[in-house]
Amino acid sequence: MISNWQSSTSLQHYGLMVLQQLLKGSITNRTSCFRAGLLSFLLDWFSVEEGDDIVIKIAELIQIIGGHSICGKDIRKFFALLRGEKIIAKQKHSSLLLTSVSHMLKEKGPEAFFEFSGHDSVSCVDFILL
Repeated sequence: MISNWQSSTSLQHYGLMVLQQLLKGSITNRTSCFRAGLLSFLLDWFSVEEGDDIVIKIAELIQIIGGHSICGKDIRKFFALLRGEKIIAKQKHSSLLLTSVSHMLKEKGPEAFFEFSGHDSVSCVDFILL
């Protein structure tokens, strides 16, 4: 018989795995998750999670989303996590976080990025096409 705690952990693991598959295959999904604040949520979860297998999955998701886009607030969270006593005590967790940051820095983004999100975007498209 599986206890509620074990079931919850296995469901978390499965959910994180499915989310990882969705993010790896789609820039649109990564953008949507970043805009929804998922990176910030994952960093908060990383700081309190105890299970190594869940922490690994969270670190992988942090790497995927952070490699796509990261804001100043999330960068400050990274450094706060690395300075925190709780993560310093868990050498493996701090190593995972540093590895994620390292891979994020190596991520090659697009050569040029255009965001056409507003009404004035039409004039920008005309300018680019001319």
